[in-house]
Amino acid sequence: MGKRISSTAIGLFVVGGLALILAAVVVLGSGRLFGQHHRFICFFQGSLNGLRVGAPVKSRGVQIGSVVSVLLELPPEYGRMKDESSTDIPVIIDLDETQIRRHGGAAPVSGADVQRLIDQGLRAQLNMESLLTGLLFVDLEFYPATKPHLLLEAGSSKYFEIPTVPTDLAQIQQAATRTLAKLENTDFQALVIAITDTANSANAFLNSADLRNTIRSIQQTADNLNRTVTVAREELVGLNAKADPLIARMNKTADDADAALTQAKLTMANFQMMFTPDSPIAYRLDVALDNFSRASDAVHELANYLQRNPSSIVRGRYVSDGKHDSGK
Repeated sequence: MGKRISSTAIGLFVVGGLALILAAVVVLGSGRLFGQHHRFICFFQGSLNGLRVGAPVKSRGVQIGSVVSVLLELPPEYGRMKDESSTDIPVIIDLDETQIRRHGGAAPVSGADVQRLIDQGLRAQLNMESLLTGLLFVDLEFYPATKPHLLLEAGSSKYFEIPTVPTDLAQIQQAATRTLAKLENTDFQALVIAITDTANSANAFLNSADLRNTIRSIQQTADNLNRTVTVAREELVGLNAKADPLIARMNKTADDADAALTQAKLTMANFQMMFTPDSPIAYRLDVALDNFSRASDAVHELANYLQRNPSSIVRGRYVSDGKHDSGK
């Protein structure tokens, strides 16, 4: 009679086979066996509680990779740190090019491509997957306003480094820490003493007799100024009443002066027209001047004749005739 086969062994064999088949389906379905993977290194500050190996790496909510390992310190074969005293925790992430292409990404994941994205502001940041579980994931997002902070020496590591930015909570904690540090450096006792002294000085000044006298003097000055303004207003009203007749007379005088000036202009124009070369008065004046010139010449000729013949005053001017002249 042959040896009986144990049903337990058969059951374990079936379960193991099913497990292998399931694992193969998962690996083949996820594409890990045939996909192209690219690994990068990131350095995060603070506690990484909640970040597990296999945690997703996302870009704008879409998973494109996973976390490969979380280290306490950087092994020498992974590269050299610029600052050996740095406490940032290195995390190795794996980006699946197949998943990136499946979600519409066209560019291959290489060092040059990632460097171009880093120049455009690509940074890695830890975010919480769920408030209930507290699990973290690595989020690749663009922060153009941030300066890239790289910890590895260039060319010392086989992994390309992606710079990181603190979480929102970490940024709040850092701001609170800086504020508290400033508050610790503040001398509150001296500040309280200064405020107290200022309050006492202000109280003494407000209750001083000088301030009351000054306020009373200002009130009196304001009253006197108000009365002065009232008197000046009344004087201006009276001056306006007296000035109205004077202004009326000055306006009439100005009107008379304008009329006289207009008449003088007309007279001057008529005078100029009278003595133009073509006017009758100018012609008669020329004729008179010519007659006066001829009379002057006759008088001058008579004077010359009398000077030569003074006897002609008695006997008259001699007039020759032909008879007497021929008998001579």
